[in-house]
Amino acid sequence: MTPASNFPIVIPDTSTLESELIPLKEAVSMQIASPEDYQKSGEYLKGIKEFKDKVNETFDPILKAANALATSIRQTRDKLIIPADNFRAVIESARESYENLREQERLRLEQEAKEQSEQQRQRQQEVLEAMGLDDSPVDLEPIHIPALPQLPKTQGIINSGRWMAEVFDLRKLVVAVAEGKAPIECLSPNIPTLSKLAQVSRSTLNIPGVRAVKKKYTMVRK
Repeated sequence: MTPASNFPIVIPDTSTLESELIPLKEAVSMQIASPEDYQKSGEYLKGIKEFKDKVNETFDPILKAANALATSIRQTRDKLIIPADNFRAVIESARESYENLREQERLRLEQEAKEQSEQQRQRQQEVLEAMGLDDSPVDLEPIHIPALPQLPKTQGIINSGRWMAEVFDLRKLVVAVAEGKAPIECLSPNIPTLSKLAQVSRSTLNIPGVRAVKKKYTMVRK
């Protein structure tokens, strides 16, 4: 394995950048009470943008190299992990199929035992009726359902399950929420879609429960 010290990524000294950041801190305590103050605040915004550009110029090449390295490492790892995950998926599918077959067999044996018990009840009832004892209770033996052998357990392997919801009809879910049959938390608004509609319609946006809000921001150019 290649040691991390051999990776051609060096974190630069940021002392100079940190010293350039100090004057910009004055903007935090600045109060705008006049056109001159407003003008000065704009100069601060320009200074902050220039500072950020300098920081990005310093670190972006390093981040690009680091991302490329991380991508290479991830791809090398995935060449081993993905086949292993595929093998696991095949085995888990086979185990699940076998467990389903056992469950089907268990249900079959249970149904068979119930049918045998019902047949026994009917035979005894017929005997009692023939003896003129129609009102006598039928004495049945307890239903015996043959048990399947327990599956062997492997140390470290735990079979568990987790229930998850699957939305197969969104319209029905919306109606259920509207009728109070499901909590409102079951629905999540699609903010990107709604924002696109607001961008087009602006103040004329007409969707019940939704309003267009204009978020102001300042663009700083060189």
